[in-house]
Amino acid sequence: MQDAANLNIIGSIFKDNEAWVISPATSSSTKIKAKGMGGALFLDCLNEGANLKADCNIALKSNNIFTGNAASHEGGAISWISNRYSTDNTEIFFNNSAFYGDNVASYPYKLDV
Repeated sequence: MQDAANLNIIGSIFKDNEAWVISPATSSSTKIKAKGMGGALFLDCLNEGANLKADCNIALKSNNIFTGNAASHEGGAISWISNRYSTDNTEIFFNNSAFYGDNVASYPYKLDV
């Protein structure tokens, strides 16, 4: 992927993906798997390793399907940090599961007053 900070996901199917917590003692897993976040998609606009600074633009368009995805912690289908992805509200979610947010989850990133 050349420019993950500007990404359009169009008419894709995400089926039977998983993100589970893996013990650091038994695996050199990536942050996604180590935290069990985002069974199908984990969107991190604060990824220092990729030099992203929370100004990315990720869009879901044209009937993306999320089915049978699972995460042990949050976002059975999608989990994100910082900027929320944009959407045309045509996503189809079916039978996804997670402890927090079967389909979509995130924690607050910033409060502007």
